[in-house]
Amino acid sequence: MLNDNSYISFNIASSCVARDIFGIHDQDLNEEPDGKYKILQYTNGFSPLFLDQTGIYIDEEKYDRLKSEYKKINNKEANFWMRCRYLTITKMFYDFIYKQQSDFIIFDSGIFRYNYICFENGIILPDYHRDFVNWLIQQGVLPKIKNVISFESISTNMLDSMIRTFADNIMMHYDLKNIILIDIKAVNIEYDNIKKKFTMLNNAAIDKINARLKTGFELLKKYFDGAHIIKAPDLIIGNKNHRWGRHLLHYQYEYYFDYYKKCIDTIVENYAKNNTEKLDEVLLEFEHVISKKIYRIINSA
Repeated sequence: MLNDNSYISFNIASSCVARDIFGIHDQDLNEEPDGKYKILQYTNGFSPLFLDQTGIYIDEEKYDRLKSEYKKINNKEANFWMRCRYLTITKMFYDFIYKQQSDFIIFDSGIFRYNYICFENGIILPDYHRDFVNWLIQQGVLPKIKNVISFESISTNMLDSMIRTFADNIMMHYDLKNIILIDIKAVNIEYDNIKKKFTMLNNAAIDKINARLKTGFELLKKYFDGAHIIKAPDLIIGNKNHRWGRHLLHYQYEYYFDYYKKCIDTIVENYAKNNTEKLDEVLLEFEHVISKKIYRIINSA
């Protein structure tokens, strides 16, 4: 049973891929942000690993002052990312994501892309935007860093245990039919929409990220058995001109509104049923269209 609203609501903890499904649309459609859907809570920079540790308490007003001070010396740091970092430092993810109950909750495999910072007091956080972390250490807000833990160094048993605990918590608040898991991959090819040029991106960094995403996603599927699964296309084309800049998880816009959003639409329309066959049809159709587009671009070059 969905909430009795004029819209369908989502809570999202993911990379920017899952969020951009709702925030980037074909300009010709003239859609409002989020379309017919409403995002209640969204956080990036999230990881389900080491989530059950006791966090480091920081008063919100004090943290807001710290953010303002840091912006004076680094105005490129987005407020959004500093808000996300607050949730990881305080380990308040569950408080945040359950603040408003949504119709659906979404996780994508990008939540497994990080290494982890281990501080001298034993607290472990996902490792990103290190300059801001280092500055908080200088201010005495965070303890010194002891070492960095690579994703690959975490034992299979520990990963399994942490994801099982995470899934158990989520499923106390959401039925499986209201949980959506989105598989994503790092880009294989980057395309410059202005210069009309492809660049192959075959390197070890991509292989490492994709291995992490695959490992994590298999565990999500294991412990959210029966949730809706959206598969990643085999070929991922990056967008050199993406609105958020260049990144291995920034795709051509078609991936958001011609594939992933259609999958979301399919799930919402039949959320109480198994949609595997219909979702596979959406994937097959999209991969056919994107292959034709690549062929057309190459032959017109």
